[in-house]
Amino acid sequence: MRENKDPFLRSSRLHQYIAERLLDHNKYLVVSPWGQRIGHISAEILSALCVSIRDKKKLVLIAPFKTVNHEIFKCRLNCSVYGEKNWKVRVLAYLLNFSLFFHYLYNGIRSNVVYCFPFLSKIIPSIFFYPMYGLEKGDYGERRVKGTNSYWDCNLYFSQNYQISLNDNQLNRGEITRKKMGIPEDSWFVCLHVREPGYTGPTNGDASISNYSEAIRYITQKGGYVIRMGDRTMTPLQTMEKVFDYALSGFKSELMDLYLVSQCRFFLGCNSGFSDLVKLFRKPTCLVNVYPMMYSTPFFFNYMYILKHAYSIKKKRFLTYKETLTTDDIVNNIYHPSEYLLIENTPEEILETVKEYILFLEDGKFKGSDEIQEEIRSVRKKHCEYMFDKGLAKDRLKVFKSVLQAQGRVANFYLEKYWENTQYLKKKNELYNSGT
Repeated sequence: MRENKDPFLRSSRLHQYIAERLLDHNKYLVVSPWGQRIGHISAEILSALCVSIRDKKKLVLIAPFKTVNHEIFKCRLNCSVYGEKNWKVRVLAYLLNFSLFFHYLYNGIRSNVVYCFPFLSKIIPSIFFYPMYGLEKGDYGERRVKGTNSYWDCNLYFSQNYQISLNDNQLNRGEITRKKMGIPEDSWFVCLHVREPGYTGPTNGDASISNYSEAIRYITQKGGYVIRMGDRTMTPLQTMEKVFDYALSGFKSELMDLYLVSQCRFFLGCNSGFSDLVKLFRKPTCLVNVYPMMYSTPFFFNYMYILKHAYSIKKKRFLTYKETLTTDDIVNNIYHPSEYLLIENTPEEILETVKEYILFLEDGKFKGSDEIQEEIRSVRKKHCEYMFDKGLAKDRLKVFKSVLQAQGRVANFYLEKYWENTQYLKKKNELYNSGT
């Protein structure tokens, strides 16, 4: 993909030029994250924070006027931050938001006109004009934050001791709301996020909240509270003691999204942009229902995860985890309905993962051998290199190469059952094929 085909890069040329004329790019890093998704805001702030620390630059964060979370731009960062009161920063903010206003105004009017008169859809073009600061063209033509090697740069994250925290005002307001929610100040809690199709439409990462009930009860039995995160389209949670359905409550706000994530004992989630917000705050993380593909491995060493199961329709059986790492289509995130089905983790598997992760948090040691974890990384890396050599991963090279250093750890019980073709897996195939 060439730069002139990337709409963000194409839209940002003039704005980037003006930013570098007003603020010396050798001393300042000006970044305006894409405001439409919390995952992109978090990923871009994380990259900008790490680059600013590494290169000893002053970071200028400019918030788009239409963003899913304004509070995140008020947080404390452990780098030199250049304030918005400077006239040059104000000029850049006005320029950016005036441009974005045109983008939303034009396309909003067009949408209403086309809705009333569909035949005009071919006459009135849709114009994508969404400029951003702090972008540059990366390898293979993808956009990235200036100074990074890729959009998700594992090595950069590992190399910098980045920190983000709420400011005093945010923390105080969050604590007041926490008390109103009924979560005692001396109690610990877990943030739970289960992706559903209501917000962005169906994805491979969607799952059923009902399968988490046993894991939720285990957490509450251990003394913790469970706070279900998400948007207002979520399926309501069944009423359970010490469980708060925050996503559907009147307490949901941009501030509380940040407060709860920053204060939780750990995050229980899946593939979603929300997990990038958690990554920004460096919270311990346990992921289930991760869909198998090359770049789905969680980044940090204290992350534990298990994957959804890939069922081969032709072979009439579940693939072993080892097979999922060496099946080209699955690695490329290509699931033909005639060839593969993705099956959610069972309530028992989710419960076992949570038990194993809480044990790690209590003891500071992971269960199982480190050798098998290294074997997983080795198999993944070798198959990546094979796909690169054969030209089978061209469209995803930019993502694959950036996450090969990911350090997330697969739950030990999951490996014992699914790494190779075990008796347990054979029994699971028999039950599934019989419709049980």
